[in-house]
Amino acid sequence: MFSNILRIFKKNKQAEAERSIEDAKSIISQIKSKYNIKEAESLLSLLSQAEEAFNKGDYLKAKELALEAKEKAISVIDYFTLWKYETGGPVTSVSITSDGNYIVAGSGHYVYLLNKEGRLLWKYETGGPVTSVSITPDGNYIVAGSGHYVYLLNKEGRLLWMYTTGRDVKSVSITPDGNYIVAGSGYYVYLLNKEGRLLWMYATRGAVHSVSITPDGNYIVAGSEDDNVYLLNREGWLLWMYTTGRDVKSVSITPDGEYIVAGSWDENVYLFNKEGRLLWKYETGSIVWSVSITPDGNYIVAGNGFILGGGNVYLLNKEGRLLWKYETGGPVTSVSITPDGNYIVAGSKDDNVYLFASLEVIPKIIEKIIENTKKIISQIKSKYNIKEAESLLSLLSQAEEAFNKGDYLKAKELALNAKERAIEINNHAEAERSIEDAKSIISQIKSKYNIKEAEDILSQAEEAFNKGDYLKAKELALNAKERAIEINKQAEELEKIIKKLNSKVELISDLDKLLESAKKEFKEGNYENVSQYLNKCDELINNAKPKLKIKLLNTSFTYNKWDKVKMEIINEGNAIAKNIIFEFSEDVTVRNLPEIEVKLKNKKIVEFHLKPNVLGEVPLEIKVKCKDHLNREYEFKETITLEVKEITGEITPTPETPEKGISPAEFTPKPTTPKTFPPELSDRYIEVEFIGKGGFARVFKAKRKDGKEVAVKIPISLDESTGKSFLKEIENWTKLNHNNIVKIYDYNILPIPYFEMELCDKSLADLKKPLDPERAAWIIFNTAEGLKYAHSQKIIHRDLKPQNILLKEGVPKISDWGLSKVVADSSSATTTKAFTPYYASPEQINGKSTDNRTDIWQLGVIFYELVTGELPFKGDTLVEIGMAIVTKDPTPPSKINPEAKEVEKIIMKCLEKDKKERYQSVIDLQRDLAEYLGIKYKESLKLSVSRKDFKRSVYYCCELLLLNMKINNMIEAYKYASDLLNYTSGEVKQEVQELCGGLKFRIENGINTVPEELIKKAEVMVHKIRMGF
Repeated sequence: MFSNILRIFKKNKQAEAERSIEDAKSIISQIKSKYNIKEAESLLSLLSQAEEAFNKGDYLKAKELALEAKEKAISVIDYFTLWKYETGGPVTSVSITSDGNYIVAGSGHYVYLLNKEGRLLWKYETGGPVTSVSITPDGNYIVAGSGHYVYLLNKEGRLLWMYTTGRDVKSVSITPDGNYIVAGSGYYVYLLNKEGRLLWMYATRGAVHSVSITPDGNYIVAGSEDDNVYLLNREGWLLWMYTTGRDVKSVSITPDGEYIVAGSWDENVYLFNKEGRLLWKYETGSIVWSVSITPDGNYIVAGNGFILGGGNVYLLNKEGRLLWKYETGGPVTSVSITPDGNYIVAGSKDDNVYLFASLEVIPKIIEKIIENTKKIISQIKSKYNIKEAESLLSLLSQAEEAFNKGDYLKAKELALNAKERAIEINNHAEAERSIEDAKSIISQIKSKYNIKEAEDILSQAEEAFNKGDYLKAKELALNAKERAIEINKQAEELEKIIKKLNSKVELISDLDKLLESAKKEFKEGNYENVSQYLNKCDELINNAKPKLKIKLLNTSFTYNKWDKVKMEIINEGNAIAKNIIFEFSEDVTVRNLPEIEVKLKNKKIVEFHLKPNVLGEVPLEIKVKCKDHLNREYEFKETITLEVKEITGEITPTPETPEKGISPAEFTPKPTTPKTFPPELSDRYIEVEFIGKGGFARVFKAKRKDGKEVAVKIPISLDESTGKSFLKEIENWTKLNHNNIVKIYDYNILPIPYFEMELCDKSLADLKKPLDPERAAWIIFNTAEGLKYAHSQKIIHRDLKPQNILLKEGVPKISDWGLSKVVADSSSATTTKAFTPYYASPEQINGKSTDNRTDIWQLGVIFYELVTGELPFKGDTLVEIGMAIVTKDPTPPSKINPEAKEVEKIIMKCLEKDKKERYQSVIDLQRDLAEYLGIKYKESLKLSVSRKDFKRSVYYCCELLLLNMKINNMIEAYKYASDLLNYTSGEVKQEVQELCGGLKFRIENGINTVPEELIKKAEVMVHKIRMGF
């Protein structure tokens, strides 16, 4: 019985060995017939040893030798490494077109596009690490996942659109026509259309690591952290899911959906059919990071490796048998295979992209390399007299000889060496010629214009040439030449404009100063600055206009008698007034009045004859018509009162007596009406206009002598109480310097007490209410920003109301600090009684101590009024109002305006009767406002990106950046600052990068506050971005 068992065992081993030998023979025979590979002979020798062992009955050894011959045959000849391209960072994803002509890769923050020769065509910088890429078979569309965004690029590397998922995008895939893009982000699978519009989302049970879609979009496969492979249809319905041993890192599907391949953390490659039945799994020995399958399912390529170790590229057939493998220097994180299986691209954490080619195409590739090298050498010989070209031909002959013998590895190496050297020689010669050409052009232009910029580029070209970087040298030389030509053209055009503008200097005020600045910049070669100055000149010319005033030098006349009259015409404008004509009312008759012109900031006296037709005090209306330097027409009116008497004789005018100056001790303010500007300040300001008045002061709009428009605040009465309030307001207000607080420019008590301050457009009281809650929340948030600063200076306002919150270009600014006080160390100080009743807090009504929470109450009242259009506390008398504030609860805002529901809790918390129940600081209030505004802005940002309205996207990115900086949320602020890098360029992009660096430093070092100076810089930067700098 034992001998029978041995016989059966031996027979089985004999059969296994025989099968292995036949299998090896078959593969080696195919290799010999299909390819001219000299290594095949050594494989036959190894196979002979296997047959010899078999004939001696050593079946184990025979099987072992046959398998070795087979594996060597596969590893030696199946695929060659064509090239590898180093990106400088781990390669996270790769994809290849059907013909192998284009390879796209993701590494660091960049998407790379390479051609079949491994040459970089372009790279595109995204806002975060690129985790996944996919390219259409024709290379026309590239989709990439980076940070929270899906990017769609065209073949030229231009961004078509971005879609934000709000979570890290781990994987992307695109259909051949680009009509569907699938993405894995967070726990969701997203399906987008060609325009970047979301079609649907499907939630898995774990983070989605990988996705793949069929060409018609009918099937989507996804691999998830929850260990499952999911198959979905185009409508997003689950067809089946299969649970593997660990996280599913990668998936791929055939075009007809018949086969699905998956790679898992459990170290296996899985193959499923359309119904989700497992056909086989192949164990690789380490984590399978990536898989790809050919359309017919005949070949599966996989990449594996340990996190800190090396990795392999595997090629399997449809039955799960290993055909070939290649070891890289790091885990293979991504693989892709062409439909015919002739090209395999792999991305590795060793920072390289690898391209492999099968032996079926290797001879053609080598032939092409040899042919291209011949052409390059031929061009070198015809263009340049270079002896070294002959040695290259010799090297190329050796390559051809190796090729004919079937030694493709040697042939490829020799041909590439010849090609690289030929290219280097060619590049050297072309760079040298380009530098000489650039020198000649620059020398000619230099004699006329300052072209230092082009000269600097040429110096860089020469430096690169001396270092042997000929491609860079050629590129820089060409740039230097092109820049020199551009500068020459630009300088000629600018010179013509300057000459043309010279003739207009006397016509336009301040044009001479701008032109002098432009000429200075022109001489120094700063042509961009010249353009900016000339643009300002154009703007000045277009905006300049005359402003005429007239003055009759005598106003006393005799009825019905001709008098010779002198009239002074003053041009206070900044442009010439020409073709001036006058029209007088019928109360007078005029003769001999000439047509004149008056230059800017100048005056002219004309003489003419005038005869009054009526007696008494005559309001004479004079119309003045003129044209400016651009022939635009203007009309001015002046009414002058004439005194017409029925007497004869000459009238002797009374000479004017200069007003004598007075000392402060002699000062007595001249009486004025409430709307009259004090004459004591008339020498400081022009174009004064009454704006309004408050409790103890009136405000005028005025223009300083330097042309700046300001607001001037002057006490209504000058008494002891007003003086104290005035001094107190000066003391507190001048300590505050913030964008959300009205700026004080100047102040004094002589010749009379006054403030000179920032001129704003209007106040919150002027707005039509109710406002949109989002707009109202933004106003309150930024008003709170000014309060936060004041509170940090130990100053509370205590009289906040819509009239005291002004708007300048939409930005809220707090004014009127007359009732403000410095917070003392003791909290026992009681409140002042001079508050505005409707906005007073309970503690002000009760005469108790006030603090920063008093300001928060008043902000709450204003917020309530903005969103409802009504006051929270009402009454017909002061007593009724006070009782309502102290005892009654306001009607919830949403009962008046349903849209206010989302901000209702914030408003009601501000209006808590007990100070302890309110927000305890302004920053606490701002955090809740920021949460509400952040949700709104994020929704708007997402919508604007989906609509490709990038101008709105920039707006909301800026708002979210400032919002989070102001509440010290540096991580979110850093995120949106990073997003802004996608929308900026040049100097502004540099500022954004510096801001990102500052925020990152604070995050990394645990600094939890954003300084006021950094916020100010961010606000200036945001203004530049919005203005399109």
